[in-house]
This record gives sequence, structure tokens and C-alpha cells, in this order.
Amino acid sequence: MNTKRFLLFVLLAIALSACAATRAATSEPAATPAGVVPPEQVVEDFYGWYLGYVGDPTNPRNPLVDGAYQSSEYLTPDFIAQVDAIVASFDTGGYDPFLCSQDVPESVTVEKVAPSGDEATVTVRTSFPGHTFTLQLKHIDGQWKIAGIVCSAKAGSELDDWPLFTDDVYGYQMRIPPMWQAEEVPILQPDLEEPVVRVIAVAPPDWAEDYKPYLLEVSVGSAEAYTRRFPLPEEGERQTINGYAVSVATFGPPDSAVVFYMFQHTTDATLRVTVRDEVSGFPARAAGNNILSSVLSRMLSTFEFTR
Repeated sequence: MNTKRFLLFVLLAIALSACAATRAATSEPAATPAGVVPPEQVVEDFYGWYLGYVGDPTNPRNPLVDGAYQSSEYLTPDFIAQVDAIVASFDTGGYDPFLCSQDVPESVTVEKVAPSGDEATVTVRTSFPGHTFTLQLKHIDGQWKIAGIVCSAKAGSELDDWPLFTDDVYGYQMRIPPMWQAEEVPILQPDLEEPVVRVIAVAPPDWAEDYKPYLLEVSVGSAEAYTRRFPLPEEGERQTINGYAVSVATFGPPDSAVVFYMFQHTTDATLRVTVRDEVSGFPARAAGNNILSSVLSRMLSTFEFTR
């Protein structure tokens, strides 16, 4: 090869290398490498295994009691240790830290995925009405693993901007979306409504329907008096919402059922706040108000007693 042809060959090679570098610099980020399971699939696979382990509800197995989760490939060692500590702290009863409830739902589905570098958050929804929670995942040694679970959507940047409805008389509060209205509903026949002492209707602005989507009903009285007005708490599914053990009961026919979220004060046995959901159990209403269900779960996640 003569000198001129050699120089041309070198220049061509340099030009091709520069083009390749330019394409690499301007191309889209590489997709998830083959063989790496994405975070949402890890979550789906874990709950597929977890609910499958429980098996037949009439003769269930308990992965917490059996310690089956301790060898799970989907969990980080640190998170396994955290769950060990939670389970060990239960004297009696308790809740399932993987399900954020005391009962086992029929299904757990991924609702939202938010990746950020080597970390990701995955929001899931269970088959229980309005029940969601968030998983935190980390990318470790080429695999996504569940590193933590937040049982309630604690007030973040969005919820911090929501107005805080506070009942100073009975000592509880809850955030509601901006522009929504929280108005007291008169109790016209107190004797018939006993032990309900206050009702607050919560609705979007310019709500034109002949019903209110959500009602906060404050009850003061004995457990016996409460169950004359509401479903028995033991008949509901047990969920953990913002640290409270909440009974969630559905009452009524399939086409017009009311969902009750029953918050019991932790130190005052006579005080309860029941959130009535007048939308989720009514298919005709829910179909026209899809956004309300997700709003309810976020509102409930901010509920707390203040005294």
C-alpha cells in the first residue's frame, strides 16, 4: 500500500470513528439491558409469589409466621431484617407489613412507577377499596430489589399544598384537595342518628349531584351504640392507614354499596370517625368519577387524630 492510499485509509477510519461517537452522544439512553427485570415486574413477581404462598383462604399459610419471606430473592437483606423486627414486635395480632393490612387481598396490581437512577418507587393498589401503598426499590448488583414499603402516602409536596380540614371540637384532621369543600351537614333527628354527633360532607367544587361523595361522621358513645348505626368493625377488612388500624366494610347490594372506613381513636374508646364512601361501591357513579377513588386514598392517608 503506497503512502497516499495509507493516509486516505487513516483519514477515513478517523472520520468513521467520529461519526460513530457523534451518534452515540446524540442517541437515546440505552434500554434496560437484556435479562434485567424492571422494577414493576419485580413487584408483580413478588406479590404473585406472596399471594400464591397464602393459597386457599380456607386453609391459608402465613409467610410471616413461616418466615418464608426471609429467603426471597426480591427483597434486600436490610429490608428482610426490618420486617423481622416488625414481626418480632407484635405481641398479639399486628398487621402484614408487605400488604399494609391485617387481611389478605385477592390481588395487588402496579399503578405507577417512578424510576430515578438506581432507585425507583412503585405504587400498587390492592383489591380492597381505595387501598394503595408504595414500594421503594434499589438496583443492586444488576438486579432490582424491594428495599422498603410505605404503608400510607405521607404528605409530600403535592399533599402539603392541600388545605387542612381540622375539627377542633372532636380532635381530628384530614387534608382535602384545593378548592374542595368541607361543610357540616345538619343532624335533623339526633335520636335516630345516635351516636353520630357531627357530619361533614366533602365534595369537589360545583358538585351538582344529589348526593355527597364522602361524609365524615363523628361518633361518640359505646361500641354497642356504634354498631347499631354502622357495620360491625370485625366484619370489615383490616387495613393500616397512616398508622391506624382501620376497619373497611362494604354494606349494600353490588350496584349500590356504601364503603365505610372506621377510624377508632387510640386512647378514647368512645370516639370514632367513620368516612363514608358513596362512590366506589356504586358502579354507575364510579364510572363517571374515575378521579375520585385516587383522591380518596390520598385524603385518607393524611387522616389523624390530634388529641
